[in-house]
Amino acid sequence: MTIRFSLLTLAGVLALIILIPCRADPPNLAQREVCFRGSDASADREGFIAACTEYIESTMAEPEERAVALANRGEAYIALGRFDDAMKDCRAALRVAARQFMTEKLCGDAFLFTGDADGASMHFTRAINATSVFLRGPWVGRIQAYLATKRYDDALEDANYLVEHARNDPDAWVLRGKVNLARIDYRAALADFEQALRLDPTSPGAEDGRDQATAALSGAPAGPARGAGVALPSIDGAPADADPLGAGLWYFGGGQLEKALTAANESIRRHPQLALAYILRCQVRAGLGEGEDQAISDCDKAVSLSGHGVIARYARASVLIGYGHAKAEIVELDALAGDASNRDVVIAQRCRARALAGIDLEKVLDECSRFTSASGEALLANTATALVRLRNGQFEEVVSQLDEFMRTAVSDADLYFLRGIAKRRLGHVAEGDADIAEATRRDRLVAKRFALYGIMP
Repeated sequence: MTIRFSLLTLAGVLALIILIPCRADPPNLAQREVCFRGSDASADREGFIAACTEYIESTMAEPEERAVALANRGEAYIALGRFDDAMKDCRAALRVAARQFMTEKLCGDAFLFTGDADGASMHFTRAINATSVFLRGPWVGRIQAYLATKRYDDALEDANYLVEHARNDPDAWVLRGKVNLARIDYRAALADFEQALRLDPTSPGAEDGRDQATAALSGAPAGPARGAGVALPSIDGAPADADPLGAGLWYFGGGQLEKALTAANESIRRHPQLALAYILRCQVRAGLGEGEDQAISDCDKAVSLSGHGVIARYARASVLIGYGHAKAEIVELDALAGDASNRDVVIAQRCRARALAGIDLEKVLDECSRFTSASGEALLANTATALVRLRNGQFEEVVSQLDEFMRTAVSDADLYFLRGIAKRRLGHVAEGDADIAEATRRDRLVAKRFALYGIMP
């Protein structure tokens, strides 16, 4: 009897083993296969969401796999503009598998699209930390979050990393170009957009970005305003009802300095504790050639209001260099080089200060010859190294260096002025005068600024 029972039991078990593989695939396994391909692999996003939903609600979904399915469904919701549904999937995935890459990436996207950029940057950071492999998605997302919260130095640091790891991706260069536009570093922005177009002439956003940077450069004063790192609002014009600070920054970027000054004055009247408004007015006054005391008073106020912030201190140093105080500002730039997240631009500005002051010229060549035409610091660096060679009497080298650089990167008044002087010293007077005239057209104060350091045609 015992043997018969055991045999019957074994027979039943065998029957179950045989029958299970012979059944049609359970629906949740089929849906799992669809859902785990990711929403980008499906043209029918509604169908994709339905497949993920069926798998998520099945009893077979393990916690880690459930989190993946929630993340994939959430990304599909984002693609459809259903951001509240995406946020629900984010929260559900966090309960199942927090700090998993896909969970944190979804939550970064969901927070960003629902207007919480601080929350987005936190989740994108967690996604980046969750993998040792470079994946561009969370880096792009964090840059966008930093732009939304006006953390421009952090955005540039991430954009530099993105470009370094995706040098053949035109979208990476376009994104860094947008970051540099936000920082009012038009020359660096133009270089980025042009590199994107070299990689892909149809790259989305590259042509518009190039045109915006070119338009801003066409009349912008090149010297005192250079590299200050303040924000450019995302507006295509300055309407009458625009915030005065946003309008002022827009006018300043386009070289309309009188209008920029009016807007800066109004911004300060409305918001007397806003450091950025004082940075703007300091730079505008310097660009207009107003008295040094007035301009520096504004920069000092910005430094105080910002708690001695890096951007305000850098802007103040840049303006003081334009007023002839390069030697004194080298000490400040030394200190900033240790504090700034974008250390390279400070180093390049320090090279320029040393070259103008005529001190430590070998250090200038050692530190700043490494910057390529594609880097955001290239224009400052080339101004510095060309000036060193000019001081050393290497006129042919100056012309050769600047000819090569100006063929592949944006040029400003300083470069035309230095090349013009070198050409004149070589006896090419007409060509030199043409360069100097172009420099003066771009910045009417260029000759005056260089004369402060004994640099004259």
